[in-house]
Amino acid sequence: MKRLAPEDNERINKEVICETRKEFERCGHSVSKIAKELALICYSDPANHCDIAEGGELRFKTFDEQGDARRALQSLEEKTVITESKDGKELYKTSTVKWKLHDKLEALNLTSEIMSIKKPKEIKLNGNLDVRGAKQKLVTRINTVVKQRAKRANTKRAK
Repeated sequence: MKRLAPEDNERINKEVICETRKEFERCGHSVSKIAKELALICYSDPANHCDIAEGGELRFKTFDEQGDARRALQSLEEKTVITESKDGKELYKTSTVKWKLHDKLEALNLTSEIMSIKKPKEIKLNGNLDVRGAKQKLVTRINTVVKQRAKRANTKRAK
C-alpha cells in the first residue's frame, strides 16, 4: 500500500472536516446558534428560573416565564409528597422542584478556547531591568493624551 504524502493527508483531513461541517449545517447547526447557546449557559442566572413568592417561599417559574433561559437547565425534577391522616384524608401536599444548570465554567472555558482567549503568560526577565526610563515615558505619554483631550474639548466648546 502506498503511503500518503503529508500534503495529501492534510488535504484529505480538510475535505473530511469540510464535509462534516456541511452535514452539521444541513441539520440546522450554525456558528451563531452555537455561540448563542454557549452564551446562555455562560451567563445563566438562578434568578432567571425562580422568584421569591409572597411569604418568602421560592417559586419555580413556568417555562414560558423563563423564555430562552430554560435552555441553560441541565436537569429538572419535581417531587410531590402527600401526607395523609390515619383515616385517609389529605392533610397537606408539598411539591419540590430540583433543578441544575449546565456547568458555567466548562462553557466559559470552551468559549474562551474557541475565541482563542488565553491566560496571560509569565515572562521571566534575565538580568537587570531599569524601569525608571519606562516610567518617565509613560508619564509623558499620559500628559500628552490629557492635553490632547483638553484641547479637543475646548475646540468643541468654542464651536
